[in-house]
Amino acid sequence: MKNFKRNAGAVNMTEGPVLLPFIRYTLPVVLSGMLSLLFNTVDMVVVGQFVGESAVAAVGSTTSLIGFITNFFLGISMGATVKLATDIGAGEKNLNRAVQTAYTLGIIFGLVTCLTGCILAENMLVWMKTPSDVLPQATLYLRIYFIGQPGFMIFSFGRAILSAFGDTRSPLCYLAAAGAVNVVFNLFFVVICGQGGAGVAAATVMSQFLSAILVTGRLRALEEPHRLSLKKLMLEKTVIARIMYLGVPSGLQTMLFLMSTVLIQSSVNSLNSTSLVAGNSSATNIEGFIYTAMISVAQGCIAFSGQNYGARSVVRLKKVYQVSIFLEIAVGAPMGLAACFCGRDLLRLFLPDSAAGIEYGMARLQVIAVTYFLCGIMDCTTYMIRGMNRTIFPLVATVAGSVVFRIIWIFTVFPRARRGLGITQAYHILLISYPISWIVTFTVLFLYYLAAVRNIQAETEGRRGGTPP
Repeated sequence: MKNFKRNAGAVNMTEGPVLLPFIRYTLPVVLSGMLSLLFNTVDMVVVGQFVGESAVAAVGSTTSLIGFITNFFLGISMGATVKLATDIGAGEKNLNRAVQTAYTLGIIFGLVTCLTGCILAENMLVWMKTPSDVLPQATLYLRIYFIGQPGFMIFSFGRAILSAFGDTRSPLCYLAAAGAVNVVFNLFFVVICGQGGAGVAAATVMSQFLSAILVTGRLRALEEPHRLSLKKLMLEKTVIARIMYLGVPSGLQTMLFLMSTVLIQSSVNSLNSTSLVAGNSSATNIEGFIYTAMISVAQGCIAFSGQNYGARSVVRLKKVYQVSIFLEIAVGAPMGLAACFCGRDLLRLFLPDSAAGIEYGMARLQVIAVTYFLCGIMDCTTYMIRGMNRTIFPLVATVAGSVVFRIIWIFTVFPRARRGLGITQAYHILLISYPISWIVTFTVLFLYYLAAVRNIQAETEGRRGGTPP
């Protein structure tokens, strides 16, 4: 295998021990996600403290919708990570073509999400049954937010490229710089200029374009064959086909997964309580820190498994999975318990004057936060399988085990609970669908993972023995 010259900060994924390099790779990803969420949380806190509950509900009601639109393309960026990581592990010579193509896709997808979000913002919020008293604020916030999507997508695809090379520290630094800018302008627009949710969105747009500029500069400074050249941007068909093959199932899975989340948000909105929407949104922000830590571990898993699959190192594939599952539980379980224990104090940061909103937020934390590590091990197994270049089954399993299950729950169990119980009890019944779906989906994915490892081992032994795999 050809050994490419490693860029500064890159982690060796195919040689030596697994645990410490995995942590070294994953920790910047965790911190990046935490910083991103921290800045988003500051947005919500500033709005809650200086504008009020209705503004929190307006901004919070857009969260699921934003994720639904953007995460399809972020799934494709994961396909770019797998493609590049596999090429590195296999010693692929035409690596630069993949770099140029992946970056160009980031530009295109950013423009697509920008136009889609700006045009369809109000219609989508109406479809989600957003309360009428927060609809105008939510629409304005959403339209301004999507103006920054080209910057967001360029940064996301640039980060995916760097992650495939083993560099997760640089994106962390760029995100920190962009986040600081976000906080400064957030306070300026909201507190000084009195722009409310619109000011929060404008500050976010500025930070997104800054992060795009910084990651582009880093890519242009890499050693060959990793270096990006803005004069040589291309869309190579074979590279696009591979990225799409690896990334579209991931994007569809995430999109469909979020569809169920959007339906749940719509069900929450249908209970017609601004306090409930605000409490649910605030709790979601707190949970986001847990999920970010766990999904960061999963992202480390996909990069490590991609490179070791390319190198056909079955033993290291098994070690990568074991390490990642251990870290998912070690991180997710304590964070979930801590979020629940400190829940009321944290919720007061968002909702200082809403006792009802805090109680609704606590109801969510008690069900979701405590069991969130189950989602972590499910995602980790999914990403592990994708890193081994198997994309269809994770899509099918996740759609069946999580999406379809939740949709059935929403249209069967929840309506009965809504008719026969109070708002709080019906809300609890709605939330229980999350941990049940995680358990079902993980069980199916784990069985497939075991079979996939056996097949890869058989293929590897067949090649070494000179027989067709």
